Amino acid sequence: MIIAMLWLGGGQLQLIRADPGLIGQDLDQMSGTFDRMNSNLDRMDANFDGMNASLDRMIASADRMGDSLDGINADLGGIKANQDRMNDKLDRLLNDLAIRDRRE
Repeated sequence: MIIAMLWLGGGQLQLIRADPGLIGQDLDQMSGTFDRMNSNLDRMDANFDGMNASLDRMIASADRMGDSLDGINADLGGIKANQDRMNDKLDRLLNDLAIRDRRE
């Protein structure tokens, strides 16, 4: 049997009697609890590492999509330039036809 004095504050002391076997059991339970908490923290750390890797892959994918969109935008610019040239040719052709029609 262990007898100890516990300071309660405010000038009060309390006498405590404790069985060493119970104290050992409590310490064992606390140790097991801390081991489980540490294991949970390790799993959380591994999960965060996995999430970081997933985010890195998502960022790389977004970068590739941005590059693809840049290529599509360049293609659309080329199509617009071709359309403008065709419109110019069509305007010249219509002008030529209008001039011929006036001459006849």
